[in-house]
Amino acid sequence: MTDVPDPRHTTARYRYRLPGTPVATATVDIGHVAVTVELGLAGDLDVTTAAPDAAQPPTVAPVSGGPVLNDKSEDDREAAPVGTRVRDRVAARDDALAAVREVGASVMVGGVGSPRPRITAGAGHRFQQTGRRFRNPDTVEHEGECAIDFTHERVRVRGRARFRLTVSATTDRDRPDARTWLTRHEHERSAIGMVVLVAVPPAPDALAPAR
Repeated sequence: MTDVPDPRHTTARYRYRLPGTPVATATVDIGHVAVTVELGLAGDLDVTTAAPDAAQPPTVAPVSGGPVLNDKSEDDREAAPVGTRVRDRVAARDDALAAVREVGASVMVGGVGSPRPRITAGAGHRFQQTGRRFRNPDTVEHEGECAIDFTHERVRVRGRARFRLTVSATTDRDRPDARTWLTRHEHERSAIGMVVLVAVPPAPDALAPAR
């Protein structure tokens, strides 16, 4: 984790609204039962991009009058041609979207059959479960808080979200209710071990300039 970008070297700030729908999902076939695991996140994230010259330490360029530090000021950037500023804004948004894609990347769930599955993410999110409920006919939902704070390239993403981890076990057989069905197949779910979820691409329209 790096420090938050210096406001003097910031190109853009955005607010990304998490969809509430799954950001990562996976299905594991264990014979007569298919177990589907989905992680949903809901909430708003602050996305801050740093200017390119802030990502690198100042460099010295030799000129006839002596060495000059390559350290552009905010006034210099404001004085840049309009076309350059537009390209910078487009690049900043692309960088922000690339960082947001990491929110659902490398999510792994262990202990799928337990009352409190272990959830980890490549970006280091911290998950704290606060509840569990059964949903007919074949699903259990784990809910709680997720703290997000990571840096990807020149972009910092942070915020708090509500998470919902759903575990479903489906088959062609009849199932009376979710609790009975999932209890019946607890052994199969426990045998899965660690599940690696596949990230769902973010919605670009959900990324808006911060006010």
